[in-house]
Amino acid sequence: MGTPDPADDDSAARAREFALWRRAAIAARQYTVSFMGDNPADPRGSDFGHVGSGVVVQVGTDIFAFTAAHVVDAIREEQESGRTLHFCVGRQMVPLDEAHAYCTGVGTPRTLENDPSDAAVVRFHARQVVDAELPAHALPLSRVSPDPNRENLNPWQVYGLPAAKLFIGEDSTREGDTFIQAFHVAGNLEPATPPHDPRIHLRFSVDDMRTEHGTPCPPWRPGGMSGCGMWGLCADRARIEEWRPEQMRLGGICHRAIPRGGGQPSVYEALIGTRPMEHLRLIHQRIPECRPALRAAFPDIT
Repeated sequence: MGTPDPADDDSAARAREFALWRRAAIAARQYTVSFMGDNPADPRGSDFGHVGSGVVVQVGTDIFAFTAAHVVDAIREEQESGRTLHFCVGRQMVPLDEAHAYCTGVGTPRTLENDPSDAAVVRFHARQVVDAELPAHALPLSRVSPDPNRENLNPWQVYGLPAAKLFIGEDSTREGDTFIQAFHVAGNLEPATPPHDPRIHLRFSVDDMRTEHGTPCPPWRPGGMSGCGMWGLCADRARIEEWRPEQMRLGGICHRAIPRGGGQPSVYEALIGTRPMEHLRLIHQRIPECRPALRAAFPDIT
């Protein structure tokens, strides 16, 4: 009998890891929303511009998208320019009209100086909840992590929708048939460093980037991924082969990409996110009727 080749073990371990990432990407897709505006000059309604991403979360009887404040700024700018904004979740595309948005900080464009949290929530109204079947796509509060470091979540994944890879085909309709090339990034959670605040921010060091089908990604632009989820897959990596989607926890909302040194285009070394506790506090402070549900889930929230 020949000596086992360590490369075979490495290959098998890599295959298991990629299978996990793909399952996690499919799970994250269920909760991920895309915000986009159509071009009023296009009578087919097929020319959509992607504005940003978000994660659908249920708070009591209300349903929100947790996103970045600068994404809400972009949504408002699109609306002021005459575009009709929509959100897409699953295979449903629904007008964003009359949805209320709440943001941290002040100022446009937003900077770390005037809005270090860069957090926002979009509160969907009853008709949007029904039309988009949002209860089927809403993450419960029990799966939102108030302190990812304390829970020791590992490994980590970011799942988002870059604008450069999102489009609507000519024969598509607003009711479905949208093609979204979603990316997911495997990486490690690291302490946030200045100018970012470790009490607010998460730093996600990019190890590997793939499409949701497991194939390697070409050089990419992160525009459009702002507002997407940063997911801790489980609290015990030693039992990763027993992983279930229900173990995933939302640990952050992505809002910035850090380019890698050396001047290489479309190459990034880290993604920066805001802890979702900032979004939960925003709801607690601005929407009194949601406080009972938040206090039941997070007794220390203020």
